Amino acid sequence: MNYNYINFEYLDEIFANDVEIKKKYILTYLEASDKNWDLLTDLLQKNNAREIKMKLHQMKPTFTTFGCSQAADICFDLEQKLVLPQISWSYISTKIDTLKMLETFIILELKFWLSNN
Repeated sequence: MNYNYINFEYLDEIFANDVEIKKKYILTYLEASDKNWDLLTDLLQKNNAREIKMKLHQMKPTFTTFGCSQAADICFDLEQKLVLPQISWSYISTKIDTLKMLETFIILELKFWLSNN
C-alpha cells in the first residue's frame, strides 16, 4: 500500500521498527484528535488567536513525526499569521479547515495501517 500522507519509513526510524510502540503512539494520537479539534473549533469561534496558536504549536510536532510536512507547514503558517496585528479570520478559518481535511486523510491511513498490523 502506498501511503500519501504518512511516512511510515520515518516512523520506523523513530521507533526503531518497534511495531508495538508505534501502535501506542498512533492510538494516543487518534484518542487526542477529536479533543484537539473540539478545542480548536471553540477557540476559532471566539477568535482566540493566542490559544489557537498554542494548540497548533502543540499539534505540529506530531504531523512532523508522521512525516506529513504539508500539515506541519500549515501549522507553521498559521502560527505566523496569528501574531500579526490584523488577523484575517477568514484566512485562518480556511487554513484550519484544510488542516482538518488533511488530518482526516492522515487518520484514515493510520487506521488502515493499524488494521493490517
